[in-house]
Amino acid sequence: MFELDRLKAVGEPLKLLAFDLDGTLLNHHGHVSGRNRAALDYARGQGVEVTLVTGRHISKVLPFVRELGLTAPFITSNGCELWSPTGELLERRALPQADRAWLHGWAAEHGLGYRAYCVGGVFDWRPMHSQAAVDRSFAAAAKAEAEALLQREWLKVLLADAVASAPPLARTAPRDIRGLYERLAADARFALAAYSDDPAHIRRIDVHPAGVDKAAGLQAVCRRIGVTAAQVAAFGDDTNDIAMLRWAGLGVAMEQAPAAVKEAASHIAPHHNRDGVAAVVHALLSAAHRSSRD
Repeated sequence: MFELDRLKAVGEPLKLLAFDLDGTLLNHHGHVSGRNRAALDYARGQGVEVTLVTGRHISKVLPFVRELGLTAPFITSNGCELWSPTGELLERRALPQADRAWLHGWAAEHGLGYRAYCVGGVFDWRPMHSQAAVDRSFAAAAKAEAEALLQREWLKVLLADAVASAPPLARTAPRDIRGLYERLAADARFALAAYSDDPAHIRRIDVHPAGVDKAAGLQAVCRRIGVTAAQVAAFGDDTNDIAMLRWAGLGVAMEQAPAAVKEAASHIAPHHNRDGVAAVVHALLSAAHRSSRD
């Protein structure tokens, strides 16, 4: 349970609030609630910058940047891209062509489908189990043939068990692909994030270039605006947020987050459907105000 009276200000003056989108800043309808929007506006009025650090593709992030009127750089595709608030690309890390070809062959060999987050769009090769559970922004991406897809520049790729062509009622549950995850994790070319609705299994894997994660992306934002880790409060709800929560001066996990995410955080926020972001932001700013008077 989140306890407002136990929340303390970050070690240095709070300068930046960093938010994951799905399951954190957004409610289950995929919207920023009125309370969350008001809390962000209030924070910015107090001189605290706001940024987004998300696994979403830029095409599904820029509308929120504009809706919220953000003025700080922001991160997409789990750290692969850094953008200005006006939509200008500032930094990009992409998978080399040889690695794209290798991942395609490896997925085919092991019966996996994948979703490639590319410069210019998001494309599926083979349908996958439970895609939307981790990628709410693209319930159905464009389909692409392998030859054409491999010519595109990939930022990251989401791997999951391919859905068989059997009728829906005859399909089995997605496989636990932990063994495949462990094999990929040993490959120095890649950085990974694993997801599942069941903590005993791994159902989906995000693959990025080595050295890419949300923490590295958030560090790039901070370098651009002259902020240190101790001046940052980061909010997230899933395993791809863990590195960011550990790096920030204050890491806040949402109430519905998996246990591993909560363990990486210093505080737990109320559920994202109960405006947990707003509750914590107001408590943080109140704590900072009290600290400044002491």
